[in-house]
Amino acid sequence: MPVRRETDVDRYTAPSGLASAIGECAAGYGIDIIPICRALEIDPSTFTDLTGRIALERLCRLLETCALIANDDMFGLKSCKYFKSGSTGPYGYGLMVAPTALDFFQFVGENQQYASAKSYSRFITNEAGVEVQFSYSPLIVNRNQYVDMGAGLLTKALRAILGSQIDLVEVGLERPKPKNLVLYREMISRKISFGRAVNSIRLPAELFAVRNPRADARLFRLMDLQCRSLRAEMPQQRDFSDELKEYLLLHVTDNNINLGEAADYFR
Repeated sequence: MPVRRETDVDRYTAPSGLASAIGECAAGYGIDIIPICRALEIDPSTFTDLTGRIALERLCRLLETCALIANDDMFGLKSCKYFKSGSTGPYGYGLMVAPTALDFFQFVGENQQYASAKSYSRFITNEAGVEVQFSYSPLIVNRNQYVDMGAGLLTKALRAILGSQIDLVEVGLERPKPKNLVLYREMISRKISFGRAVNSIRLPAELFAVRNPRADARLFRLMDLQCRSLRAEMPQQRDFSDELKEYLLLHVTDNNINLGEAADYFR
């Protein structure tokens, strides 16, 4: 593989294991992802590294390219079918063995930045339920496939705990509403909406105590500690104001810096 050229947006990363299912899914469409990875300066050998990281923007471009070649706007969601539990290392194993549905959500809320770097994240809890809200850097413009894949993988892990009660979980996605909702309702939740300001997933209070048949409290604590430890080594993320300043600096020579265009760029 060629030496990868680091760009400013490469500071936003995700576990490289998230890409582990993309090659197998792409092969079903007759697509070889190796040339695509080479063009994007991605090393596919990292996809099996349980603690490896991948630039989120490059991962999003890989997914979007595969979706474009396959002519399938649900490529990211369909790739979830090929994903093997635990491929994201301590984060994936933590989700697998969470003692209860509430523990699952608290783990997600606590380790969002490890799961994939966010520009916005919030964990809300009250008597009605718990909700995780998040969004990605506005510098990562094309991310619909990644949003689909992320929601699909998260609810796939949660389904192992809740079973059919997964359809009581409310999911909101920032991506535009797709033409066909059937697969989204089958693989994510019947209570799904699109075009939201941020992504969100909400667990109603009546499901807090649902026990995980694969629960392992000791391993769960160890995976949480491991995620915290690895997260401490990750580069600091910048907030939205820093990204807006960078956008303005890049366009400072323009005759007119249009705030409307900037708003569209940053969604």
